[in-house]
Amino acid sequence: MHGIIFTELRKYVDTKLGGDAWGDLLNAAGLKGRMYLPIQEYPDAEAVTLVSTAAQITGLDAAVILQDFGVFIAPSLLGMYRTLVKPEWRTLEVLQFTEGTIHKVVRARNPGAKPAELTAVRISETELHLTYGSQRKMCPVAKGIIKGLALHFNEEITVVETQCMHQGASECKMVVEVVGAAVKPKAEKRAPAKTSAAKKVAIAIAKPQAATSRKKVAITIAKPEMASARKKAAADTAGKTSAAAAGAAAAKPASKKAGRKPIGV
Repeated sequence: MHGIIFTELRKYVDTKLGGDAWGDLLNAAGLKGRMYLPIQEYPDAEAVTLVSTAAQITGLDAAVILQDFGVFIAPSLLGMYRTLVKPEWRTLEVLQFTEGTIHKVVRARNPGAKPAELTAVRISETELHLTYGSQRKMCPVAKGIIKGLALHFNEEITVVETQCMHQGASECKMVVEVVGAAVKPKAEKRAPAKTSAAKKVAIAIAKPQAATSRKKVAITIAKPEMASARKKAAADTAGKTSAAAAGAAAAKPASKKAGRKPIGV
């Protein structure tokens, strides 16, 4: 089995059971200290042993664990082979073209790799019939991957297995149907933010300050105007005083001349 499956299995175990769970699982499975690299092939029996041991530890059925593992690794597989997945593809398209794209590349890059053989028949825009064939008989992983793809693409699907190798069939057959897009949760409406007590106090303090500032500005503007008015008044007063003084000076000589009598008369 390809090393990627083992490395993803470790991520799955650590995520579900905690950071030390993988080491405990290896010990319980008799594989203490075993290292798995994503670029190598490893015996299928070791994967079977790890899964069966996990089932004993958790009390879950091995098929349940395998299907949940398939859901878990679907996004990682899409990420690994994203250059082969067209942007417009969704769940059914990925299943339809996996054998001729992803599995073809896997076999070319890793001659020892033996991915499952998939035959996909597109019945309609929303229905596809999938045949799964593998000596490993890990069809629960395949079903989990299909469901994981649907979650990734935000689609609602049904997967109905019409025959299974675990029941004596030579291969597994599934009917995959898209029944609708998953309903996205509605965004919560947020109530208008309430003004906090501290903010109210700050506003109350700021208002008098703002009024004082405006008053200062008004006073500052008024001062030059008042000074100008005072200067003008002073100038007017000085002018009037000067005019009065000039008039008085002119009147005095005239009155003296009028009261003077001629000499000798």
